[in-house]
Amino acid sequence: MELVHEGYINNRPPHIADPQNSCLAKLEHQDFSTMSASDIQNKMRHKQVVVTGLPFDDKMEFNANGLRTVVGSMTAQISITDFSVINPGTDCVPSVVSGKVNDLLENASSTGKILNGLDLTSVTY
Repeated sequence: MELVHEGYINNRPPHIADPQNSCLAKLEHQDFSTMSASDIQNKMRHKQVVVTGLPFDDKMEFNANGLRTVVGSMTAQISITDFSVINPGTDCVPSVVSGKVNDLLENASSTGKILNGLDLTSVTY
């Protein structure tokens, strides 16, 4: 944590203290949803974009219907961080593998693999 704080400017993280020179760009959902594709691409060319204030249905469950709401199809190909794949010569470092949205649901039990779906952003505006 000490190394993180060394990068602070006046006790604040760079994306707050100096947003113009930060590698992060924070956008409100309302602003992001009105941007053109070329404006979004241009912003992402130079910064990692964090979108806040997204509408959220707190009644959504982690099941096939909830996942379909987010991605559209249970058979959509996505990148998955898989903590069960151990690369030779490493200590349980997760691997990024290709899989389907349904793989997340199939491993949601207490005996399933520890997975993290990465490309779950096909929400349309």
